Amino acid sequence: MEEMVPKVNLICESFRPGVMETMNLGPQHVHAINPDIIYVRISGYGRQGLDHQKVGRDLNYLASAGLLAKFRRS
Repeated sequence: MEEMVPKVNLICESFRPGVMETMNLGPQHVHAINPDIIYVRISGYGRQGLDHQKVGRDLNYLASAGLLAKFRRS
């Protein structure tokens, strides 16, 4: 995937923190190849804190926000 870095304008990643770095595709590595690239990170639980390594899915976010109980059948 590294060969694609000079050809793209934007990278949007949504892995857990540190995953892109293990593939040598973190922001520092990518900007060394293509300094004009826009690098966006989306994380459900943030980059720090107790839950930062949790896998995030829509259902997990709804449950942790307390919204899942609203959809419960009686």
